[in-house]
Amino acid sequence: HPSIAFGGLDGTSETSNEAWEIKADQYGNYEVTKLRPTGTRPGTKWLCASVYDPTLDRFIITMGGDKNAVSSEVWELSFTGSDQGVWTQRTPTGSATAVAGPGYANKASNNRLYIFGGATNVALTTTSTQLVYLDYTTTNCAWASPTSSGGTARRTPVLVYDGTNDKLIVFGGYSGSASLQTLSYWDVAAAGAWANAVPTTDMPDARRSHAGVFVNDKFTISVGRSDSSLWYKDTWELTPNYGTPNSSTWVNKMPRAYHPAYIFHDPNTTGAYHWQTWATEDSVDSTKVAFGSNTESFA
Repeated sequence: HPSIAFGGLDGTSETSNEAWEIKADQYGNYEVTKLRPTGTRPGTKWLCASVYDPTLDRFIITMGGDKNAVSSEVWELSFTGSDQGVWTQRTPTGSATAVAGPGYANKASNNRLYIFGGATNVALTTTSTQLVYLDYTTTNCAWASPTSSGGTARRTPVLVYDGTNDKLIVFGGYSGSASLQTLSYWDVAAAGAWANAVPTTDMPDARRSHAGVFVNDKFTISVGRSDSSLWYKDTWELTPNYGTPNSSTWVNKMPRAYHPAYIFHDPNTTGAYHWQTWATEDSVDSTKVAFGSNTESFA
């Protein structure tokens, strides 16, 4: 089924309970269409967790909040027999602490949506180390709490699942007072403690509300927000080393990266110019690192 977007913040302080369908046409162009589901809708929310269940052809959302409360309710938007979907609230067995902005990752092989961290209050300042999963094998689903310890409390991190090694990886997030650079691994089969990794290579700046994916044995993150409200535009790729976490390596992929550069032309001499670059991104006041003329190589 095409991707579904639900809820969110409207740019001020109002949350939404709209559902939108995102799909590509035959030419690869993406279209976004507002759905008009039947059934009773969930309340307005943002910072939710979600997963698509292909067996029952349904989109499941949980956690998240509005400006009054956070919630651990579980809702499904079923597409069985309906292109627009039908909303139904589910009543899972077990329990989980309500949070907004958790990291979440799907282990599709056994229908588990893992949820880590999140904020327990509307102001998003009190953060959690909760690790739970929602088993969506059955219609009503079930909450379970695996054994875990040592996690860093945070909200709006990225959590991904490495299916080859049966590990969860979490990076970044917000502690309640500052954004984090913390990178941690959790062994799904063994459970137990989170293992923090402090790679010695260059690494992404501390950030929250970023995007991430695990593909081809690499953990890739992109964009996100700093504490100064700067929105990043970089992309980083991690090669994890679970045996020796500090030997994990980050690489800045720099897609279409640009750096400040000026070229000055001498109007009195045909073809004469000199060029200058700077070391610090988005700055023209930092130490100059290169100087050349038209007789020198740009290599």
